[in-house]
Amino acid sequence: MAKRKQLKVPSKEKLLKFACTVAGLDKDGECPNCGRDGYGDNPSCDRHEAFSASNDDTLDTLHSLINGARKLVGTGIPEVTRGEEP
Repeated sequence: MAKRKQLKVPSKEKLLKFACTVAGLDKDGECPNCGRDGYGDNPSCDRHEAFSASNDDTLDTLHSLINGARKLVGTGIPEVTRGEEP
């Protein structure tokens, strides 16, 4: 069995930057303007609407987060874009 590569512990600054990137994403159904449920009423939000992510956008975002985390901890696993051969 192949031995897994030892992962590095990223700096607090890099972890915080990554956490802020993730926290800044809009969830499906959430209003990007106020952060509340976009399908419910919110009279205090001038542009209240539900964010709708396509399956492709969702998958691309997930892959981006995985790639970012792998870079952060130094897995050495190369990035592969969907549809490309590794």
